[in-house]
Amino acid sequence: MVSMAREWADGVMPPFTAGDRDAAAAQWDRWHEAALDLPEGAPERIFAETARESDPAGPLLTHILAHSPYLTHCLIGDLPFAREL
Repeated sequence: MVSMAREWADGVMPPFTAGDRDAAAAQWDRWHEAALDLPEGAPERIFAETARESDPAGPLLTHILAHSPYLTHCLIGDLPFAREL
């Protein structure tokens, strides 16, 4: 299942530009700050702290954080919901 998601993501998501990397990095910082508001050891916090490095969630979230201010706001504002997605 992960490999199917990775193949889909590789075929659909555009390549990153330098500006995209900067935007994504700034939003990942916000994401990790929001994670600190969750109880330590909670599944949602563990997800939020490890999502960037996970596959396929990390690349998918990186593209969302770089390209969609609205979805970024929604996901960072509700990390338990982001985990459910």
